[in-house]
Amino acid sequence: SAHVRQNISDKMELRKRRVHGSPSSTQPVSTRETEHTKDDSTKDYNNAELRGSFWLTRIVFIRSLGFVYFVAFLVALNQNGPLLGSKGLLPVPLYLQQIKRYLGAAASSNWSLFSSLPTLLWWVEPDNIDAALDIVAWCGLVLAAMMIMCGSCNMIISSLLWLLYHSLVNVGQRWSV
Repeated sequence: SAHVRQNISDKMELRKRRVHGSPSSTQPVSTRETEHTKDDSTKDYNNAELRGSFWLTRIVFIRSLGFVYFVAFLVALNQNGPLLGSKGLLPVPLYLQQIKRYLGAAASSNWSLFSSLPTLLWWVEPDNIDAALDIVAWCGLVLAAMMIMCGSCNMIISSLLWLLYHSLVNVGQRWSV
């Protein structure tokens, strides 16, 4: 009777293992349990390594951010001259002069101006503004392309991209009718 119960229990165990995807064989249950446990422990160890890692998410996020910067600087490269250039619809030199006049005594140095309106264009002569706009756009384009190709980025590149982007965005003005 005990032998029959053991045999039935082994068959039920074999059915459970077949249903749950473990290898079906005619090995005794104890041998299969040992192999099954060994495979599970290895599988759990590999999952534990990746469980705390977000490497794929990081790469996708950084490349997506790089793509957004790339498009933004590509658009800026094509539109800065006609829109913000010295002979554009809303010229940057005129805008920067208006900001200096508005700040008055607080505009004692380029650093104080930079703290009011963060843009690298405070250090550019008004005659060279077109070239400076193109240089900012090209530098941002190259850094963004590096981000996309490498899939990684450090704090220095991120800060430079932020600074270059805000150098262009902060001198853009409202369109009024």
